[in-house]
Amino acid sequence: MRFGERTVLRGADADLREGEVCAVVGANGAGKTTLCRALCGFERRARGTVSLAGRTASRSARVRASSMVFQDVNYQLFAESVADEVVFGLPRRQARAVDVAALLVGLDLDGLEERHPATLSGGQKQRLAVAACVAAHKQVLVFDEPTSGLDLDGMRRVARLLRELAAQGRTVLVITHDLELVACACDRALVVEGGRVGATMLVADHFDAVKRAMGVSREH
Repeated sequence: MRFGERTVLRGADADLREGEVCAVVGANGAGKTTLCRALCGFERRARGTVSLAGRTASRSARVRASSMVFQDVNYQLFAESVADEVVFGLPRRQARAVDVAALLVGLDLDGLEERHPATLSGGQKQRLAVAACVAAHKQVLVFDEPTSGLDLDGMRRVARLLRELAAQGRTVLVITHDLELVACACDRALVVEGGRVGATMLVADHFDAVKRAMGVSREH
């Protein structure tokens, strides 16, 4: 996949599993977000094959099966209230089935149901976008730096939610530079280097290698 004269993805092969949280790590500009956008079907210029549940999935099928929270969530918040944002864009029947209150409690947003999303803090907006992504109930969920701007308690809430989503059998990818989040929530790490998937490793078995891939010293 190219942007102008620059190749941003090349030979990016990966095997992602249901029921796992996979960290997508690597240096800035390595192609992490572009890879995930391509997997979700959001990049029309991407070439290659993606399979879901053992079957080759078209770009449109991947869009239907995936949901992604982008790093700048200001472009993903559209409703007039926090409660409405959680179910924004969902079919009426699906929206009625969402336990909005439970989602907001789990992400420490309870009591803000009637607030306009634009009035929230950066961390609150981040967690609201996560709640809306979860409510969409897609099979593949991608979170781009979901703990940026969050304190330790906020990070732990997001980590717990990611584990719960994986336990439901969903495929969860997390683009992150947050080592604590990787340690708390992630089963596997996918290392992106220069537009390629350099390695995929179990976090528990190769934690030092994961830290090196994230640019963290052994003493951290």
